[in-house]
Amino acid sequence: FTCKHWKSFDTAVVIGKASASVRSLLKDKKSSLDLTSDDGMKLPNGALHFLSVGSIPIYSFVDYLKGGCELSVMVAVDFTCSNGHPSKPDSLHYNGPTVRNFSTVYIYYFQ
Repeated sequence: FTCKHWKSFDTAVVIGKASASVRSLLKDKKSSLDLTSDDGMKLPNGALHFLSVGSIPIYSFVDYLKGGCELSVMVAVDFTCSNGHPSKPDSLHYNGPTVRNFSTVYIYYFQ
């Protein structure tokens, strides 16, 4: 933390600095941190006082799935002629002797 005194809109003077990890703030329930100067010496410049310390979890998409959230998924495959003839290698629906196109790969994958 860096504590600054703003003299004007664009000018600030550093009053002091303090540091602590989130873990130590949560574990020790520290309510204040003493400010130190830039050279590390403790100054009677004051302290940062915390009214409360806590954490708010931010859940990811995977956390919701692990928690039992159910999803409905709808997949559509475009087999129109605008994607090219399936016998041509540059077609999106090309099926060669050893090559599968993306559409069939995903259909087999989601079965």
